[in-house]
Amino acid sequence: MSNENDVYAQLAADWNLDGSESFMKLIRAGFTPEEGELLKALSWWMSPQELAKKLNADEKSLVPKLDDLVKRGWVRRRKATYNAAPNMLSTIPQSPPPPGMTTDEYHLLVKDFYRSGDYQKWSIDAWIARLAATGHAVHRIVPARKALRASPNLRPEDILWYEDIEQILKRAKVISGGRSCGCRRVWGVCDSPVGCMGWSFDDAQARPGGGARRGAP
Repeated sequence: MSNENDVYAQLAADWNLDGSESFMKLIRAGFTPEEGELLKALSWWMSPQELAKKLNADEKSLVPKLDDLVKRGWVRRRKATYNAAPNMLSTIPQSPPPPGMTTDEYHLLVKDFYRSGDYQKWSIDAWIARLAATGHAVHRIVPARKALRASPNLRPEDILWYEDIEQILKRAKVISGGRSCGCRRVWGVCDSPVGCMGWSFDDAQARPGGGARRGAP
């Protein structure tokens, strides 16, 4: 087994966040070194049997530990397999707080990480890597609807459907919304009162450049 500092340092490097003090504080509070070993070993979707073989551990003892990490948001579960690969962690778990910490104390660590600039760099690097590998962007900026209508140089027939929020919502299979977004409610990035809207489509080919998300109009 690696020593405590090695486990956290190796995980930070695996997540391309080596050198981030705010991230190190967060993961040290988020899980134990022993749990860190499990996260480090889960390099892709693996069954408890596969993980036990990789770690030379007892399969039955691993399952409750993995399920606890699932409840706390550090591991994902799909049917009978688990994953904690860096690309599965698009957001850091917000709740529940780790043992021995209050929700407010834990959220302060989360806010420090999101405000440090390390999270933003991490996300952008991952988006660039995905674009290079797949040719599809993770996000697309949707122009303001009123600005499109007011432009004297644009005809309605020149606007692609995925550049027009009205057409996007007409094609969407699922539309969701909330009073505030995570950036404000959890991470305290700004005080804007505007809510958040999301949508999804049945056909992946109907999502040029990946999914879309924007503030509510």
